[in-house]
Amino acid sequence: MNPKKSKHQDTSSSRIGKDRWQVTYSGFIMMLLCFFIMLSSFSMLESSKISRFLKSFSTEPNILSSGKRFESNKVILPDAPEMIDYRSHMAGIHRDIQQMITGLNMNSAITVSASKAGIMLRFSDSIIFQSGYADILPDAQLILQKICSIISNYPCHIRIEGHTDDVPIKSGQFPSNWELSAARAIHVMRVIMQSVGLSYERLSAVGFGEFRPLYANDSDNNRAGNRRVEVYLIPSDTRRENAP
Repeated sequence: MNPKKSKHQDTSSSRIGKDRWQVTYSGFIMMLLCFFIMLSSFSMLESSKISRFLKSFSTEPNILSSGKRFESNKVILPDAPEMIDYRSHMAGIHRDIQQMITGLNMNSAITVSASKAGIMLRFSDSIIFQSGYADILPDAQLILQKICSIISNYPCHIRIEGHTDDVPIKSGQFPSNWELSAARAIHVMRVIMQSVGLSYERLSAVGFGEFRPLYANDSDNNRAGNRRVEVYLIPSDTRRENAP
């Protein structure tokens, strides 16, 4: 065996062994660089977009544990004002209305949720109307007026939707649940219009009867959940963007 050749091979192997740390170090530096680039990109995004990204998983089971749905279609991670830009007036409306509802101890009867499209208020029919009627109860008028005082200074369109269960109505005034739900939506719209003084162009009311239920109409509790009025507060700019 040639001693010179053997010595050369040993030297090359030793050099390769000593240089391997550079490959590992370079890979670590690249991963660290990618990590800081990702952090930088997140810092430049609006917080509302990040929140919407994270909360989008709440509707998909087996992705985030907090997003799993249980009985009655309840979501552990509900909508919140963080779903919209916290700097916008809609986030302020959501916060103020939620504080008002909590102060009145009516969280079980009135729910408020926020999304990029706007704010939705859902009223149980039992706190606004008597069964089978569309006239608004006096206490409910005071609640609606309090809500109107919050939204009066903000430019938004208001859409009111009336919903019922599938039990046929027995009333000479309303031939069907469709007429009842429409009348209830119109009565709520009238109270809002009189309280805030909005123009007709910013208000709309519609009745869906029993045809858009939240739950299956197979129990008294589910039917009670389907009897409701929903008030949508839609930002004016969103309305213009979605206009035909």
